[in-house]
Amino acid sequence: MNDQAVSSNSVPGCLLRLSWMIGGNIALFILAIYIGRNQLPLLSWPDFAYWAVIIGMIVFRYADIRFFAGQNAYGEPSTINDWRKYAITAILVSALLFAGAHLWGTWPA
Repeated sequence: MNDQAVSSNSVPGCLLRLSWMIGGNIALFILAIYIGRNQLPLLSWPDFAYWAVIIGMIVFRYADIRFFAGQNAYGEPSTINDWRKYAITAILVSALLFAGAHLWGTWPA
């Protein structure tokens, strides 16, 4: 792993982990509901905010692994391979949620 990694139990490490695990997902959920309920067109400001949150979550996950000794679900040190899997899954699931939010906005009442 990284010889200079800070403990995963440090305050910055915990805040970073909470950001990508909880805060980002809550923000995505709220933005998806906002996009769907307000029937917004593609490329509106919530769309950009939505994708910015996803990018932020992926970058924060990388920083968690690289600088704060992030762990996987089994309590083992995370690797760059874990990060790649997370990034791909996050993008795919977020794209489905994004499409669903826009389709919800156009669904007949």
